[in-house]
Amino acid sequence: VPGLAPDFIEIKVAPNPVEYGQKATFVLSHNRPHSNIDVTIEIFNLQGVKMWHHNESMSSANTQCVVEWDVTTSGGRPMPTGVYIYRASLASDGGSVQTKTEKIIVLNNK
Repeated sequence: VPGLAPDFIEIKVAPNPVEYGQKATFVLSHNRPHSNIDVTIEIFNLQGVKMWHHNESMSSANTQCVVEWDVTTSGGRPMPTGVYIYRASLASDGGSVQTKTEKIIVLNNK
């Protein structure tokens, strides 16, 4: 059905906590295989400041979308140690958006 939002089944991020120098992998599970999926991931500090964002349109051959993060800010600086909130959004073929919000911890960043 055109314009129907994908159901967001699950989001996983590994590793969590993550250390600077590693990569965190976001795996977003949905119910729209073989669809064009628009993925947005935003990471905010606890004051609500957006520290990093990623937008991508991908063709989902199965029911998962995968995005990697190098634990830096949008400006390319190392992400400070702390607790962050991330919001992941999915849309299919320009339709309605489904979002989920979780937390991620960054450790031992100097």
